[in-house]
Amino acid sequence: MHSTAKFRRESQDPSDPAHGNKHLGSMITDVTSEAGQPQLGQAPSKPTPTRAEIWLNRIFITIFVLVCVQMGIILVILPWTRLWSDNNFLLHNLSLREFALQDFVRGTISGLGLVNIWIGIREGVHYREGQD
Repeated sequence: MHSTAKFRRESQDPSDPAHGNKHLGSMITDVTSEAGQPQLGQAPSKPTPTRAEIWLNRIFITIFVLVCVQMGIILVILPWTRLWSDNNFLLHNLSLREFALQDFVRGTISGLGLVNIWIGIREGVHYREGQD
């Protein structure tokens, strides 16, 4: 059997004696300020990073940006040079050489290089102190 007591609505009429004298604002603060519960609208506090952690993050983001941009530049330029077409690996595998020299393959590799450059620059621009 279902108990109707837990589904019973309290009267919202202020003239009703069962309603009490509490205002809605005080009822909300009573609910949100319970012991051990965070206030509404407040994020849990994070420990502040140490000076060493901040510098490690700075060094990491600098190396990450440099590697991404450098690899991106290599991937953009390399497929259009003689180093791409005239190497020992492709000279011994003629079918692979024919595939690697197709313009769409070279364009795809160059496009990946542009994406790599974009990711590196984006990470460097959007870096903020104190992020994990």
